[in-house]
Amino acid sequence: KALERITDVDVTDKYNLTFAQIYELWKPVHAREVSKSQMGNYATAFNQSAVLHTRKFRTLRKSDFEQVILALEEAGKSLSTCEKVKQLFGQLSKWAMDEGIVNQNHSKHVKTTAEQKSVKRAFTEAELQRIQAATSRGKILALILIGTGARTIELFNVPLSDCFDDYFIAGSKAKKGKPAIRRVIAVADIGKAAYLQILQDARNSG
Repeated sequence: KALERITDVDVTDKYNLTFAQIYELWKPVHAREVSKSQMGNYATAFNQSAVLHTRKFRTLRKSDFEQVILALEEAGKSLSTCEKVKQLFGQLSKWAMDEGIVNQNHSKHVKTTAEQKSVKRAFTEAELQRIQAATSRGKILALILIGTGARTIELFNVPLSDCFDDYFIAGSKAKKGKPAIRRVIAVADIGKAAYLQILQDARNSG
């Protein structure tokens, strides 16, 4: 009541929401805008922030968010893991700001010194030549993936209507309440022959 008189702002029950409660309120709203896999990443980040779950969100400061990141670094977690936790902090802070629970994002300047654990090694020229010389039909798929950088699920789900001689369009089309997530994927020379072969086979078979 004193805060209401001083700030001329109504203090609702949301003012005392905990980190976990804000997460549960934010989750269904954000899930409308991103993929299930992305929400899975947020769920993992939430579990890794257990020390904050019962804390009132309005009491959290930069040092509290840093405590979680430091613990992850000490546990040997990767850079991508720490970055995903930071993303969750930012998303919850924005939601809390929109609801008038906090007036700034205290996690904004939290940094991590974690190192990326795995770095994918590029194929050597000799390895590429061995793949090209292979007799297995599996080399067709390998060369297309190398020549496009596409994920297998992107490639397998592309309809013929979105396939062209030099590129294809991957991703989901617009659904009710959700925007389309689409990207053009060019086919490099190393995968061109294999791509055209599988494309022609698909056209012939319908």
